[in-house]
Amino acid sequence: MIEAAWDYGTTRFGKICFVDLAGSERLKDSKSEGVMLRETANINKSLFALGK
Repeated sequence: MIEAAWDYGTTRFGKICFVDLAGSERLKDSKSEGVMLRETANINKSLFALGK
């Protein structure tokens, strides 16, 4: 968040990022290994956190 003060008031600027979490699936069914396995697990954790 950035705040800028002007003679006529204060303005705040922000940034929001939307991400596509495509690829979430059951680890057992994904047959993922190595990096893909970790990525799949992280996606599932993120989706779980969003669902709370």
